[in-house]
Amino acid sequence: VLSGVWRRELEFLALLRNGGGVWVSKAPEAAAIMEKLAGAVFREGDAMRIQRLLEFAAEPSEPEWRSESILRGLRQAAFKKVQGKTRLVGDPISVSGKPAALETMAKSRLPELASLSNHLLEVFQWPGKAEAAEQETAAPLTSQQQARFEQGKELYALICGSCHQAHGGGQEGLAPSLLNSDWVLGSAERMTQIVLHGLQGPIVIDGEEWNLFMPGLVDVLNDEQLASVMTYVRREWGHTASPVDPEFVAAIRAKYEDRVDMWTVEELGEE
Repeated sequence: VLSGVWRRELEFLALLRNGGGVWVSKAPEAAAIMEKLAGAVFREGDAMRIQRLLEFAAEPSEPEWRSESILRGLRQAAFKKVQGKTRLVGDPISVSGKPAALETMAKSRLPELASLSNHLLEVFQWPGKAEAAEQETAAPLTSQQQARFEQGKELYALICGSCHQAHGGGQEGLAPSLLNSDWVLGSAERMTQIVLHGLQGPIVIDGEEWNLFMPGLVDVLNDEQLASVMTYVRREWGHTASPVDPEFVAAIRAKYEDRVDMWTVEELGEE
């Protein structure tokens, strides 16, 4: 069947998506076929058709397993292992701008989908990408900051992981994703305010409204520990934000020492 639809794999995949049955329910054989079809589309080398396939995967109504199958198929075709290292097959695909579908999925609360999307961004080349990548490259942590990062990893697992999960992707109805969030990667002062005194909803993250309470840790962790947790979150999962020092936390703690209530979005302001 696959050889019979040569150069029409994208159209065939589109038909299957509307076919019902195993194409709606998560079936291993359906996932495998989706992967093979996606890989065949990539090997055509047509940027427009590849981006159309990515748009399929990014549609809000697309089942999670199908989106991930499409991206896995693309990754399998796009990369190969050479001497133990993953390398891009051939040259990057030139496009006019950063693929919007991949950018959307890279911010997904689903860890696998976000991870696959971020990896596939390497496949494309667009004007200004090199300059943007240079700006996003994180400065190496000092030995002291690295030690703080390691301590933060342990504290995150104990205090934050049960809600936000080890992968940072959050949980439906319990905690939003931390991945690529401006609330994590933006203002260090604002993040410190939230970690110290907590945050109460409503708050909109990636288009979804959350109306929950995040308790503060002002009486739970000291400045060194809070700096460690924030450094970890701002530098884990591909994040490149600046680390946080305990002296900075101490200054913010002193600045709002009379604070009792949790913060609201209106008080903090959105970036």
